[in-house]
Amino acid sequence: MRWLLFLARIAFICNIFFVLSIALRFLNFTPGQSFTGLVVILGMLMAPLVNLIFNVSFVIAYYRKKEPLGIPGFIIAFNLVSQLLQLIIIPFV
Repeated sequence: MRWLLFLARIAFICNIFFVLSIALRFLNFTPGQSFTGLVVILGMLMAPLVNLIFNVSFVIAYYRKKEPLGIPGFIIAFNLVSQLLQLIIIPFV
């Protein structure tokens, strides 16, 4: 299940960019437009897709449970909470 751990880490990074992109809507603290573009693309476009794929894969792997998943709990919790926030916030952006 190393692929699921890798996917969890990628989703975690994208969700951090999602939080940064939400913060960018209220505060302008970036030095240039290239970093802002990266944050918005990874946060608003990639995060919901990667997070949805991870959460569905995690639920399927959790119920099969052939072997221990080896994913830290804080990553799972952060990804689940981020998915809920994405479902609430993104339709109104």
